[in-house]
Amino acid sequence: MRKALVLFTAFTVAAASYTYYKDINAGGKLKACYAKVTDIYDSVTINGTVYEKERNNLFPKEPIMIEEIYIREGDHVKKGDILFKVSPSSYQPYTDISVFMESTMGQSLWGNMISCEVSDGYIKSPFEGVVMSVNCSENSETGVYNMLAAISDVSQLQVISKVSEDLVGKLKPEMKGELTFPAIDGKTYSGVISEIMPYAVKSGNFFTTGNSMSKTEVVEEILDNDGQIRPGYSVNTKIVTDITSSALVLPYEYICQGDDGKEYVYVLNKNGRAELRYVETGYELQTITEIISGISASDLILLPTENIEQIEKITVRTEYENE
Repeated sequence: MRKALVLFTAFTVAAASYTYYKDINAGGKLKACYAKVTDIYDSVTINGTVYEKERNNLFPKEPIMIEEIYIREGDHVKKGDILFKVSPSSYQPYTDISVFMESTMGQSLWGNMISCEVSDGYIKSPFEGVVMSVNCSENSETGVYNMLAAISDVSQLQVISKVSEDLVGKLKPEMKGELTFPAIDGKTYSGVISEIMPYAVKSGNFFTTGNSMSKTEVVEEILDNDGQIRPGYSVNTKIVTDITSSALVLPYEYICQGDDGKEYVYVLNKNGRAELRYVETGYELQTITEIISGISASDLILLPTENIEQIEKITVRTEYENE
């Protein structure tokens, strides 16, 4: 039974597979080939986005007036650098913690909530990192549930992918992948799955699209970040999920299927005639198919033609086509 390809799943064979089949002229009319023993790789490609491993969102410990802002998005700050000049405020916004949590949790990775103290009229950075956002303005009052800024360590990055339910079952922690970025030409990076979330979330609206599929977040660690990768970049990851070693493969046009659904090939027997041989097939690639049982690598397989079983003697020339 052939395994049909699924969307975003790819099957490849080791090396340049198409030169493995040595077509032979049989009787000047027929073509034949030997099956090839090779490795088949089953891989899945998933799409994701780069995030910082840890984003720290800064909040005031008490209501304050923002007098001056000393940072902007993209600035690199060190621990202890002054971020804001502030003064006390009696600001009491009509916002409770439940409203805040609801709005914040709607974001994919909202990070850590860091409560910042005021020291001598200033708020200083509690750690080193890059300013990812500034969420306040000068000469404005803000309360304890209003974020001031987000600061992250951009040297520690990860990839988050939302994987559909028909593919996530193929993935396991510690599987390695090849990462490519549209923003970085000609370079491939290495990654490894560090976590697969234990739950799925419905995506899409059935009433508007007619489709609703559950997706699970998969987290990958980037193993060789060279500084070119930035948070927010899109990334494609190819992950090898299964390897079939020493698989026997044939070009798909050599395989026939009867009315009963059984698959078979024609083998040149010792009497020089075409012998029907039933086979069990496995993975089906673009031009070749895995043969699980029914033939061996030493069998010469004939390309099917009309009345092939009625040919009394098939003489096969032994010269091979050039590779």
